[in-house]
Amino acid sequence: MREKAILNYVGNLHSGLPSVLFIPGAMTSPNVFAGLANYLPCQSAIIDWNNSDGPWEVETVGKKVLALIRELQLGPTVLAGYSWGGVVSLAAAIDDEEELVKGIMVADTGACAIGHGDPDFPRKLEKDWPDRELFREFSARCYARPISQGMYQQLEDYAMALKKDTVCQAAHSVRESDFRDRLNEITCPVQILHGLKDQSRSKIHAQILADGISGAELFWMDCGHTPMVELPGEYLEKLLYFLDRVGLVEDPAAMDVLHAETGKMSIIQ
Repeated sequence: MREKAILNYVGNLHSGLPSVLFIPGAMTSPNVFAGLANYLPCQSAIIDWNNSDGPWEVETVGKKVLALIRELQLGPTVLAGYSWGGVVSLAAAIDDEEELVKGIMVADTGACAIGHGDPDFPRKLEKDWPDRELFREFSARCYARPISQGMYQQLEDYAMALKKDTVCQAAHSVRESDFRDRLNEITCPVQILHGLKDQSRSKIHAQILADGISGAELFWMDCGHTPMVELPGEYLEKLLYFLDRVGLVEDPAAMDVLHAETGKMSIIQ
């Protein structure tokens, strides 16, 4: 993990190259995106904002994502945000005056928190965190399809290690955020994925995004709240379609530099 940048991230990023930045949800391990990088035509990294310095507020993290792109001098960049990370992606796109973001693909998220999950969840976190039963209650809303015991254990162990300030501040922030009146400020291409069986975010949340963002495409998926874990193949297919749609990699030969460097690094290691 890279911990010297403005945000911690998992992966290798090189200046000037097209990039995908995955942004997980609250209390969610970067491992939900594990393995996807192997199938992309560009470099990528997973932003571990849960383990980065605070404040852990939606708009602040959105600004930090833009600052990271600027700091690392990345090439054209797509944000792939999930749940809380999807709201961060919206915030970043709204705030992106320099057009650093080539496009955003958001999964199971929304412009506001009306009808989102358990409205009493922040109070429960303040009272009891860390608490495994509370995490299990949270996790039960995240999956409509079975996930492996190994993946679940990774998710639970990751969450249990997070600071109370982090989880509480993030829970409050997403419930206080409301971008419904600012969706028309998003000018980059947008793709929305939403699970038909999502118990945390309703179909209305996805429809508000689709109706409020000019040119946005909405795809329904036969899963719950976490498509990259429940339907990884279909999630990857939708991501590759979006990268092609926005023309993220205009010169595939440019990626030879990345492959050569990563090959050398693996030999050295």
